[in-house]
Amino acid sequence: MSVIFTFKPNRLIDHPTGGNIFGIIPEIQRLGLGQANIYLRAGVHRMAVGQPPSGFGVRHIWEGKQQELKKRGCSSADDVPVFVSQLIVIGTEIYHDPAHPRADMKRITLLRTTDGTLLLEPRSGDRNLGFHYQVITWTPRPHPKGIQVGQIDVDWAQQKRRP
Repeated sequence: MSVIFTFKPNRLIDHPTGGNIFGIIPEIQRLGLGQANIYLRAGVHRMAVGQPPSGFGVRHIWEGKQQELKKRGCSSADDVPVFVSQLIVIGTEIYHDPAHPRADMKRITLLRTTDGTLLLEPRSGDRNLGFHYQVITWTPRPHPKGIQVGQIDVDWAQQKRRP
């Protein structure tokens, strides 16, 4: 069993190169959102009869997409943070789908065509983290929905290694 399954849902997961920031989303003027850090939490995965799965974080990604992740080299939930970190790199496109049922939440997706789509949700008011983005889920879908609103322009892993 993955050690991540022993964590409380809101526990921040460490980036593979250290620290708990997975990247930086630039300001998105179209949505009125400022620049913010990306965090990955241990998360939860819920299944209710007659309802689509819900949740966020590593547990939601692993439990909902295990088979697809195994095809991409993830053998356990412990591999999910590495996989997520590989999606948040310079040039990764950022999209917003105004037609999505939760568009008012200003959720955005990060698209790496061959690797799929990462869904992030802006979160405000956290007393420790301030305004930030939380990883909700990942899908193997290689095509964007919505309109492009930006792209990742900071290599967080490289930047934090600088003296």
